[in-house]
Amino acid sequence: MTVWSVWTQRNQARLNKPHSTLSQIAPSAKARLDEFSAAQPVASPSQRSPRASWQPPPSDLYKINYDAATFQHEGKSGIGVIIRDSHGAAIASLSQLVPCTYQAADMEAIAANRVLEFAREIGINEAILEGDSSLVHLALKRGEHSLSPFGLLVEDIKLSSASFSKLLYSHTKREVNKVAHGLARHAIHVLDYVV
Repeated sequence: MTVWSVWTQRNQARLNKPHSTLSQIAPSAKARLDEFSAAQPVASPSQRSPRASWQPPPSDLYKINYDAATFQHEGKSGIGVIIRDSHGAAIASLSQLVPCTYQAADMEAIAANRVLEFAREIGINEAILEGDSSLVHLALKRGEHSLSPFGLLVEDIKLSSASFSKLLYSHTKREVNKVAHGLARHAIHVLDYVV
């Protein structure tokens, strides 16, 4: 406000119009600032939302967290999986390198399908499939059919899920899915896959 007042008074003096003296500028600027501040709405104290954290599955299910990563410069992608029981204990994990890159949503769908194959390989048939791709999650929940490349990948996931006696889908935030994300990022350091 002070700079604006000085500038305005300078222009008034330059145009031979009535203007304030230098000693009047500071109190005038403070009065305008006070008036402006009083007209502003009172800001309510911001309420921090609680940090999201991983939630264990019910005792009769396993939770399968998965994620995918793309390494554009290397022309490769990675899949990360962690399977935990109702106590949060890690049952199995997988970090797998995929020798080509895909669009992010396509890679997430490929990862979801690979995860289900991996779970079946180790004998899990009742689980919650949890990832941070809202696109994959919504496609699985809706059950719509699509002939797009992504739609065909979702159909593969549905076929893989048919061998489970119980399979639920869950969406989570990236910060909650950080173990699977770390395993997906680690895939660039493995030749094929590490269990």
